[in-house]
Amino acid sequence: MMVKPIAGVCILMLAACGGGSDNGGEDLIVSDGLLQLEYPADIAEQLAGTPFLETFNNLERVNETGLVDAAPTGDSIYSGTFGFQLDDAGALITGDSTLTVNGASTSVEAVFVPTAVTGGPNDPTGISGEFRGDTVLGAVEAGYYSGGLSGDIIVEYGADPSQTFDISADLQGVFAQGGETIGSFEGRLDSDATIGTDAPLDTFGGLYYAVD
Repeated sequence: MMVKPIAGVCILMLAACGGGSDNGGEDLIVSDGLLQLEYPADIAEQLAGTPFLETFNNLERVNETGLVDAAPTGDSIYSGTFGFQLDDAGALITGDSTLTVNGASTSVEAVFVPTAVTGGPNDPTGISGEFRGDTVLGAVEAGYYSGGLSGDIIVEYGADPSQTFDISADLQGVFAQGGETIGSFEGRLDSDATIGTDAPLDTFGGLYYAVD
């Protein structure tokens, strides 16, 4: 059986997600289903009214009740949504996720395209770009996949100049019976000044859900 790492997917700016909690993290839930995911106990309340709530509800359902699909069919395309929040800036970024299984079912191309940004400094008004990666399918256990993601996002600020940020992250995911896939990613956001350094501009943990 695959040893599933706990992913730091606290996508909201809550004390329970960081080191500043007075209760030692007692407000966290570890969902030990198809994947091990960690998130705030009141995440549904915090996500109310945001475009990410439906994504989270679907992911939680699949993770808790789904069964692993050990043999996803070749040339399958899974489409859905994702979301992550920057740990320091607090901006919630959501968008479209597309995961494509190649014909030989040996890898999965994962593509994430941000379409909305909520909150954060300087009142962002829009977002574009993409981050992607070719992940390895079944390297540890059938139905699971993992790998790296990279790309750029462009944040707009109305009449002010837009800013381009570098994205890099590690992804873990699983295919579930019924034509669904879920996963999480953890990574860093960089400006030109912080790329390649030990001090990222910001960090994040995100979740995604998609269906074929």
